[in-house]
Amino acid sequence: MACEITNKCIGCGDCEPECPVGAIVEDGLYYKILANNCNDCDGYYSSPHCMDVCDIDGAIIYHDTEV
Repeated sequence: MACEITNKCIGCGDCEPECPVGAIVEDGLYYKILANNCNDCDGYYSSPHCMDVCDIDGAIIYHDTEV
């Protein structure tokens, strides 16, 4: 997994229903990406879709290498 939801997340939830593999889940007031489920939208979108739908700059980041 190379996507991560940071502490800039405001908990709006816009990303959760957009994840094609259900890797985004509510975690208290905010959201997190389940590392074992996330496939960076491979086979669904050309880039991580959660980043495309998020309106908060820096709330979801993409790491170039595995974390």
